[in-house]
Amino acid sequence: MKSAIFLLFVFLVCFTGCGSNQVKQKNAGQIISNSWEGEDVLDEKDVWKTLRPPVIITKADSGDVVALFVGEFSPKWRSDNGQYHFTTIEIRIKVNDVIASPSKSMIITWMGLGENDFETRSFLASVRNLLPGTHTVTAEWRSKDRGVRVRNRTLTVWETVSP
Repeated sequence: MKSAIFLLFVFLVCFTGCGSNQVKQKNAGQIISNSWEGEDVLDEKDVWKTLRPPVIITKADSGDVVALFVGEFSPKWRSDNGQYHFTTIEIRIKVNDVIASPSKSMIITWMGLGENDFETRSFLASVRNLLPGTHTVTAEWRSKDRGVRVRNRTLTVWETVSP
């Protein structure tokens, strides 16, 4: 009896479209990704630095844009007494020099890593109702400590187009 009810449910959902109007889907737009294998070092405290590479996206229609930053971080730095500690690295994404939402991500990492050890971190942000045109998407970072390194990073941007 249970299997007959289950089969009836599957039939109704799959073949009659029952419930299909309850979910609005958005059409997928373009996806653009840029990567950079080089290494950068933060040598200033509390200063936002732009990470390479930017992504240039040209939109034909209004719609939402989502950006994903992924990178490997190495917080190589010690206090004056030689002790390792926690550090904070902040990431933010900007579209046409306007900060996307959320405004920043705080990455807290243990600084007791070896000299060449890196941890992978990511950050996702979005801009709603971006108008048609050409737009520049960048990722920025800062830290309260000097000597923080980043390498092997990718910035991926994709758009959704309203139906």
